[in-house]
Amino acid sequence: MLTIEQIRALIHGGQFVVYGHLITELDKEGIPVEEATIIMLNGKSIKEWPERQRVLEAGHTSDQVPAHVVCDLSIEDVLQLVTGYIPDSRQWFGTKKRKPKRRGNA
Repeated sequence: MLTIEQIRALIHGGQFVVYGHLITELDKEGIPVEEATIIMLNGKSIKEWPERQRVLEAGHTSDQVPAHVVCDLSIEDVLQLVTGYIPDSRQWFGTKKRKPKRRGNA
């Protein structure tokens, strides 16, 4: 599985690519794309998809804005930064724990 140490080593080594989707989504949030690496370097893995070599990282921008970035290592030795966003308080307790989904009225 993709570890935080691997993620940080790939970021430090410049072995990553940024998807257009990440750029678009961070732009909607008012976060410069360069902040994605800062989020990854100071973040914590909060969800894993081992079958896809994918991880959700929770961290903060350099201005301490909480944010999430999804990264993928399905291409060996190249970290792919897939998407990012500011966690919605209606769906998250803080930045690291997802609230349970509400069921419709019965």
